[in-house]
Amino acid sequence: MSTLSKFFHFSRSERLGALLLSLACALTFITPEILAWWDGNLFHASDTPPSLLPVAEADNNRGQQSTAEPMAAALFHFDPNNADAATFERLGLSPRLARTILKYREKGGKFRSTEDFQKIWGLEKSDYERLAPFIDIPETQARFADKKAEKQTELFNFDPNSASEEELLRLGIPEKAVQTMLKYREKGGRFRAAEDLKKLYSLRAEDAERLAPFVQIAAANPPAPAMYQGGGGNNRTYSKSSFTGTLDINRASVEQWQQLPGIGERRALAIVNYRELLGGFLSVAQVGETRALPDSVFRQIEPLLALEYRDIRKLNLNAASVEDLDKHPYISKKQAEMLVRYREQHGGYRQTGDLKQIIAIADPQWLRKIDPYVDVK
Repeated sequence: MSTLSKFFHFSRSERLGALLLSLACALTFITPEILAWWDGNLFHASDTPPSLLPVAEADNNRGQQSTAEPMAAALFHFDPNNADAATFERLGLSPRLARTILKYREKGGKFRSTEDFQKIWGLEKSDYERLAPFIDIPETQARFADKKAEKQTELFNFDPNSASEEELLRLGIPEKAVQTMLKYREKGGRFRAAEDLKKLYSLRAEDAERLAPFVQIAAANPPAPAMYQGGGGNNRTYSKSSFTGTLDINRASVEQWQQLPGIGERRALAIVNYRELLGGFLSVAQVGETRALPDSVFRQIEPLLALEYRDIRKLNLNAASVEDLDKHPYISKKQAEMLVRYREQHGGYRQTGDLKQIIAIADPQWLRKIDPYVDVK
């Protein structure tokens, strides 16, 4: 055997070793591709929120991803905890990256802040900077809003019957609760004590307790007593020095209300208007709900009032529009919309008891309050 032949000659064991070494080298280069194909991106575990840092891939695989032609991107607000693969692709992310995000969520991962999104494996910095302003995570927004409101909150004495919208917001009252208060006042409602704030559905109990020490409800100066002088029924005459007899709260005219102590034209008009919006009074106490009527004046005229006429006008739940329902002092705009929506979805109300089926407004106290004023025919 020549010297050259001896140089290229390998024994059986040497040939086997060379073959195994070649297979090992091949596996080293092929394994990352197989893992990528299976979408086997792994994340390191960490404290809340869980980290999104991956196991490193081969440099050649990263190069292939970066050189892939991107699809046309759109920009719109999205929640990375709820968006599907199609949404991520519309935002300009690759299908592989979209699957990586979904895989992370399937394993229990959660994005708790905008910054968490930049830790996702394979997301370019330029893509994160482009998408960051459009990431909307409800929990994060709620915490930010609470902190912002808490930071801007001021505490000062106020009258819930006359405070402006700006003042109520400065007190840290949520905007929705402020609008509810203003609507309540517009419909003739009146706060007579700090505890009345707790009756607002949209005002949190802790806010009502926080504001209670600062509530100062103005009381009008007690007017001079008035005197009833002769006559009967609603044609009686009055003098402002003393008063005897009673006034039927459901039949008295504006002029007759003005004969009572402390009741001028403005207050008389407010009482009659509130009565008309209600559909009639069911109790003397309801007169005291009139917005323009100070509690001190109501307490003075209360013994002079009587409920003799009880013909109440009712709203037909199967025919009234949102606007009609919203005019009633006991029904808010949101409640009116839900009442009409239920009617449209269920083919009408069969009885007033059906209101209990509307979970969002099925408050027992409210149902008792509104029941005498509604009907189904």
